[in-house]
Parts: sequence; structure tokens; C-alpha cells
Amino acid sequence: MQLIEYFLWTNNKCNLRNITLSHIGALIMFIQPIILYLVILYYNKELYTKNKIKINSILIIYIILLIIYCINLFPIGCTSVTPISSPYLQWSWFYKKNPELLTLCFPIILMILMYYGLNKPYNLYISLICILSFIVSFIIYKKQRAFGSLWCWFAVFIPMGVLLIDTFKNL
Repeated sequence: MQLIEYFLWTNNKCNLRNITLSHIGALIMFIQPIILYLVILYYNKELYTKNKIKINSILIIYIILLIIYCINLFPIGCTSVTPISSPYLQWSWFYKKNPELLTLCFPIILMILMYYGLNKPYNLYISLICILSFIVSFIIYKKQRAFGSLWCWFAVFIPMGVLLIDTFKNL
């Protein structure tokens, strides 16, 4: 996602390249919970089997909500710095009709999948960090319509934080 943002920053004009990158960014963002589901299914079969109904149910709910959201998504348009979002990018795919549906659904779905699909105690650490970082980003950057973009930066550091917690725990 950060790579897509980099390319959007290097092309902060409304042209075909920006629109294409916006489509790719939306796709990457929207499939993240599905990829997490597949990772859990592949790497953590024991937990998946134990929590199969919960994990499958949450994915089905996500897909239904995503379809509802995507009905009003196209045309995606350009991602750029707007007077509201300045100095940050405003994702074009995030502020269409009824963005609250995706805004609330996305981090909650990720948190639940992490909680039921990852090993203890990491499941609790990562899911709490996920939702807390979202809440902080939302509170600070909601008015600028840039919280999704900035929340992605938290996601980069979550695995490092878990590794640090694990390192200090084993000392």
C-alpha cells in the first residue's frame, strides 16, 4: 500500500496513471482481509479448524459489505491532495457514498480475523494494536480525510512492535 501511495505522490495530477494507481490501491486495500483469511487458512490450520465458523462468518460478512460498498464506488476518480486533506493524500476510493460502512467495517474485520486466526498471545496484541491505531488515526485525521492513509503507516510498525514485545518477554 505504501508503494502505491509513493507512486500517487509522484503523480499528484488527475490523469490516467493516477486513476489506474487509485484502482490498484483500492483493490489492494479491499483484498487485505481476504489475504489474511487465506494466510490463516494456509499457515494456521489448527486455529482455523477450531474457529472455522467464526472466521468464515466474518469473511462472508466482509465480502457482502464490500460488495454493497463497491456498488457506488465507480468511477473511482483521482487520489490527490485536496484542500481538506492537505498536506496528505485523500484516497479517492475511500470517500464515496456512505464511506462509514467501509470505515467501520475494515478495521473491525481485520481485528476479529487476527484475534481468531493468530496464536496466543499475539492474537490479542496485534488485534488490539490494530484497532487502537485505527482509533487514534481516525480521531486525529478524520477532518482531513486522511486517516486511512496514515493508519497504513501504523500497520507497517505493528509486526516490529510484536517482535519487540516477544523479545522483551523472553529476556
